[in-house]
Amino acid sequence: MPRKISKVRPSAKNKVPEALRRNQVSRTRSVVAKLDQAFTLIEQELAANEGIYPHNQGRLSQAEVCRRAGINPMTLYGERHQESKRGQESTKNKVDSWLKSIRGEAVQGKKNVRRAVTDRADRWKAHLDALGHQYHLAELEKIDLIRELGLIQSRCKDLEEENEQLRIQLSEGRVTPIRGRR
Repeated sequence: MPRKISKVRPSAKNKVPEALRRNQVSRTRSVVAKLDQAFTLIEQELAANEGIYPHNQGRLSQAEVCRRAGINPMTLYGERHQESKRGQESTKNKVDSWLKSIRGEAVQGKKNVRRAVTDRADRWKAHLDALGHQYHLAELEKIDLIRELGLIQSRCKDLEEENEQLRIQLSEGRVTPIRGRR
């Protein structure tokens, strides 16, 4: 007797259990949230480092973004992240467009990063040298002012003694009160 083959309707064959579908949606949302956090963190690091990405020798790629987000780079090539639904762009396209926008602002390439860092170090060294020079000039000026202050104090003391001598001579030994202004 031949076996009876049951026909499965196409809609029933592709139907995914509700719990599995909810799990898929939550995992997809989790990946997108992790990527958004990584985008924010990388943008902050770029801003703090004047356009140089501080990790991976300055190279920023899809794999690096995925590493920072804590997801496997192959996740972006999965079915759920390749297709766009309801007018939203796919996760992979979102990462690609974000990278394209960042690359316009960030210094890219090992040689360019090295050159930019060297230029910044040279600028800061020149700035530090200028500050050191100003400090030494201020120290010399301070020494001159201290010496001048000592001369002025000495001269003031001499003038006070001379003033006292003149008061004594003017009073001819008599004590006269000095009246203040009213």
